[in-house]
Parts: sequence; C-alpha cells; structure tokens
Amino acid sequence: MINQGSVLHWVRDHRVHHKHTDTNADPYNSNRGFFFSHIGWLLVRKHPDVIAKGRTIDVSDILNDPWLRFQHKYYSYVAIFICYVIPTYIPTLWGEDVWTALIVAGVFRHMVSNHAIGLINSAAHTFGSKPYDKNIRATENMVVSLVATGEGFHNYHHTFPWDYKAAELGGYSLNLAALFIDVMAKIGWAYDLKTVSGELIEKRVKKSGDGSHPGSVLHWARDHRVHHKHCDTDADPHNSKRGFFYAHIGWMMARKNPEVIEKGNNMPPQGQTGGSWVLYETDAVNTDTDAPVIVPPSAEKREWKIVWRNVILMGLLHIGGVYGAYLFLTKAMWLTDLFAIFLYLCSGLGITAGAHRLWAHKSYKARLPLRLLLTLFNTLAFQDAVVDWARDHRMHHKYSETDADPHNATRGFFFSHVGWLLVRKHPQIKAKGHTIDLSDLKSDPILRFQKKYYLTLMPLVCFILPSYIPTLWGESAYNAFFVCSIFRYVYVLNVTWLVNSAAHLWGSKPYDKNINPVETKPVSLVVLGEGFHNYHHTFPWDYKTAELGDYSLNFTKMFIDFMASIGWAYDLKTVSTDVIQKRVKRTGDGSHAVWGWDDHEVHQEDKKLAAIINPEKTE
Repeated sequence: MINQGSVLHWVRDHRVHHKHTDTNADPYNSNRGFFFSHIGWLLVRKHPDVIAKGRTIDVSDILNDPWLRFQHKYYSYVAIFICYVIPTYIPTLWGEDVWTALIVAGVFRHMVSNHAIGLINSAAHTFGSKPYDKNIRATENMVVSLVATGEGFHNYHHTFPWDYKAAELGGYSLNLAALFIDVMAKIGWAYDLKTVSGELIEKRVKKSGDGSHPGSVLHWARDHRVHHKHCDTDADPHNSKRGFFYAHIGWMMARKNPEVIEKGNNMPPQGQTGGSWVLYETDAVNTDTDAPVIVPPSAEKREWKIVWRNVILMGLLHIGGVYGAYLFLTKAMWLTDLFAIFLYLCSGLGITAGAHRLWAHKSYKARLPLRLLLTLFNTLAFQDAVVDWARDHRMHHKYSETDADPHNATRGFFFSHVGWLLVRKHPQIKAKGHTIDLSDLKSDPILRFQKKYYLTLMPLVCFILPSYIPTLWGESAYNAFFVCSIFRYVYVLNVTWLVNSAAHLWGSKPYDKNINPVETKPVSLVVLGEGFHNYHHTFPWDYKTAELGDYSLNFTKMFIDFMASIGWAYDLKTVSTDVIQKRVKRTGDGSHAVWGWDDHEVHQEDKKLAAIINPEKTE
C-alpha cells in the first residue's frame, strides 16, 4: 500500500543504509543535503557504490520467503491495485465520488506517507540529540516519530538496529509501530521480539552518548535541580526565555547547551538517597558519578624548551592570517577568493595525496607528471620538504603517542596541534629519527631537487606567485598577499594540524580501540579526507585512508582515482573487506556500522545482553 518498492528491494537498500551510513554507498546519504536524503535520491541515478555494496548485502532470508518472492515478482500489478485501486473504491461504498476518493485516499495519502517516511532519512539525520552515539549523524527527533509511527528515535535505532521498538521506551503515543507489534504478539501473530537490556543501554550511553540521555530518576532529579538553581538561564535544561515551544518540548529535540551539562555535572548527589532539598541552596560539588567522564591518556609533564623565534614568527603569521580572513570576507574580489580556495585545494593535495599517501606511506605509485605536480603542490603548502615531512610522519606512525612521536597527542591538544613546532624536539625524536628508512625518498631525483633548493623554491611558489597572479585581473597586491598567501597558508596549516590534534582525541574507534586516533568526519571534510584516522592508523597502506572513501568527505581519494583513470597513478593499495571485518571484530570499539540482528558483525556479547520478548513457543 505504501508503494516504496518491493520488500526485497526496500530491505536491501535499508541494510546498505545501515551498513554504510552517510557514505556514497548509502542510497539516501544525508551528507549530500536535506533535499537529497529526503527525496532527491529517488530523482537521480544511484551512485555506483550503492549498487556495488548492495550486491554484498545478504538478503537470502528475504528471498527464501515465498510470500515476499511472490510480492517481488508481481509487484507492479499488486502495488497499483493495493495502493490506488482499493483505496479509491472503498470510499465510494459510502457515497464518495471516485475523483475525490482517488485524490484524497489514493494520491494525497500516498504523498503524505512518503514524505513522513522521507523525514526519517532527512530530518532524523540532521536535527535532534544523540544520547546513544554522538559519533553518527542519526538523531532522536520526536516530531519525526509522531508522523512516522515511531521511527524518529533514530540515534537509538542506528545504535541498536535489532530492537523491535526502534526506541528505548517505545511510548505508544509516539510509537504506533511498537503498539501494533505488541498487539500482534498478544494474539500470537508475532514472537521473538528482540530488544536491548537496560545494562547495555547504560553502557553505551556512558561510552558514546552526547550527554542528552534523560536517564533514570537520578538524571531527572539532577536536571530539575539545575532548572531551579539556574532558572531561565542557559544552564536551565528547559529555559523558557527561548520560547514556549522550546520550554514545552523543543528542549528534548535539541542538543543540550554546554552550560546545562557543565552545571549538571557539578550537582551534588545528596538528597537522591537522603537529605532535604527544599530550598536547595548548597554549593555544588563535582561528585555526580552518573555523569559521563572522558579522560584521554596523558603524558607526564615535561619542561618545554621554547624556541622564541618560532613563537614570534608563528604569532605574527596568525595575526596576518586573521587579517587576511577579514579581507577575504570583505574587501577582496570574488575571483581572488576563488583563487585562494583553489590554492587551498592544491596545497592540501600536496600534503595529503603527495607527502602523505604517496611518499610517506607508499600507498600508491605515481608516474613522472603526477610526481612533478605533487612536488609543486607540496612546495606551495610550505610544510617542509617531502623527505623531512615523510620522515616525521613515518616516526609518528612507528612511535605513535610516545616521546619519539614529533606531535605526541598525549601531551595535549595544543602541543599536538602547534606546540610541537614552538619547542625543541624531544631527544627521543632525534634518536629514533636516524632509524627510519628514507632510502626510497632520497633516491628520487625530484625530491632530492626539492630538498636541495627548498629555500629558493618555497618563497617563490608559496608566497610570490600567489601574490602576483591576482594582480593580473586587477586585484591589489596588498589584498592578494594577505588573502592568497598568508590567509590561505595559515588556514591550510591549521586544518592539517587538526589531524594530529582533534583526530587523536575526539571520535569513535571502530577499527582499533587500543590506539588514540579516532574517526572524525569534520576533520575529514576540511583536510580533504584525512579524518578517518582510526582506520588510517590501523591500515596505513590504504590509499583511501578510509574504509569507503566517500568522495564528499575524501577529496584526496577522488583526486587519486582520477589520476589513476588517466594513467598517472597506479598500484593503488587497499584493504579487503574480509581483513577489515576481522579487525573490527578483534579490536574495534563496537561503533562499526551494522544493518541489524543477523549482521555477522553484531557482537555476541550484545546478543547475549539483548532481551527476547514473547519468545516462540515450542511444543
């Protein structure tokens, strides 16, 4: 009746959606925008990855069902009859004219149903909170649940896709589907209803939630005390100054203000088990053991031997970068702005496709024209000669998060981001640096030339030419220098540094939970695909540096694939699905996507902790 394709096709696409969520293999990838995920995916040809990955999804259980095989075989006839003919005919039995019945019960009902379902793919991947897993796009959205019969508790559903309720509580007022299944179970038509134990939910909320989980009575009491203590401020969970709708229900659909979380974590637990809180005027203490606490591994404090020359130069450079950003937004010609963006992409590729994936990791091979181009781009990036950059990066992988790691993330965000360039290197870096094999790079005549003449080539390529070219279309040399040289250079530096800092601190670890690097899509977006860092440190030889290499978040992969298509790149190394799945099972943190209960990557521990409601009765 819904006419959204046969069950076989719908289930296949939905399993692909869960298995490869928000990548090019996801039929309704929400990274491509609200419109695409809502309805646009039905108006264009499928991405090749959707078709390729669709063939890998097991749908044998569907194919073995004779009713579903019948539906699939005769779908074109059955769909028209049930979706339009019957809904149009029935109203005529009480005197409705055929035309009105067709428009209202047929076309309008079908349109509303499709848009309600479409909101699950669009709104429930865009707007709402993430109490169960903050590392995915799927959210909890009560409005979507209301119109889509309970399918809007989407963060929960993507975290525990085998729960029949698709929600933690399954309140019938917002989950008509749960009510329907429960009724069917009561009369014996449904059985083996799978759900998730409170213990497993609590573990997942603490491990990966965003802090918005309503929790138990303890959490309710904490939020209510915060409401009284900080009434109608940003720390008030349901601050009425943000409007009637927000105070009424909107606060449950949005991420908590950081002030709410901070003040909530400082609420004392006394009175939850005893004591009086009539006036609640005591000073808060940080003893709320239910609040999620993330303590990243940290190194012992060390003396920073500051290189003041570097501090002064880096400070002046960033002041110039901020001024260049101002000119970029307010004064520079639009063509100059486009040129600066073009230079950002080129210099970024000089690091990602060149120094990193080609030379540091040898994850693919390049012919002479591409090697020349990437050497030029790398010089434009001005992050040292390729030989030196690759040496430091190989050390970073070989001795990750130790004193021999040039940007050791256990020394803190600032150190791993930029601080390592402002102080003298740790003695271990110099000692271990001599053990790294660089013979492949030193034997490359192009890289030898770049290193030998670097101090001449770098100023010309990184600053002089980018400042001169915009003057050819009438831009002032002043604007060109600050926008295309200084601002562009500072921006590329900082987004590159995010790989060393943010991508070692905040995110999920689906491939190896025992290392610091994480998966972080925002970093991938600005660093042309380098933010899938848990994968990269697990499989550093993969040219994609990601499992799927979605072009929207991996511009470098697209560039290398294009170069391969014209013959300039070859021997592209990657990792087999079998190897990835084995590693995910062995060392992953459980955040690797699964499509549902029978996906072979569902952890057996999770299955053991799941609850089977109304199990099948055996004689």
